Amino acid sequence: MNHADAISQTRLRPEQRLRTQSEFQAVFRHGRFARGKALNLWVRENALITGKSGHPRFGIIVSRKTNKRAVARNGWKRRIREVLRCNQACLKPTVSIVVQARQPGVAPAYHIIKEELMSLLSRAEAIQESSR
Repeated sequence: MNHADAISQTRLRPEQRLRTQSEFQAVFRHGRFARGKALNLWVRENALITGKSGHPRFGIIVSRKTNKRAVARNGWKRRIREVLRCNQACLKPTVSIVVQARQPGVAPAYHIIKEELMSLLSRAEAIQESSR
């Protein structure tokens, strides 16, 4: 397997994204909440998917309050998305996850975001039992 095949197997597919306001609102209303220093996290069991045949779904929020510059906001989103992409195999296949950047300024280093996000996912019970 070459590098391109490995990336395509772990890439976040379009069906793994939360897109509509109603999808986000359902996670906010009915999901578990965890707050970290730089990130907020909501996790909801996805009622549409049963068993292990599904895949986790993600939504990322980085508002203009975090940083006025689009380049900086996109940096936040890229780092959060990469952590989720690399760790999607250890997540429950039936969850919907919303991650919100809450620390103003430039995005922290990748390893800091990864450490905090994995801690929040564990606290919100989004990680599979066999992966803990």
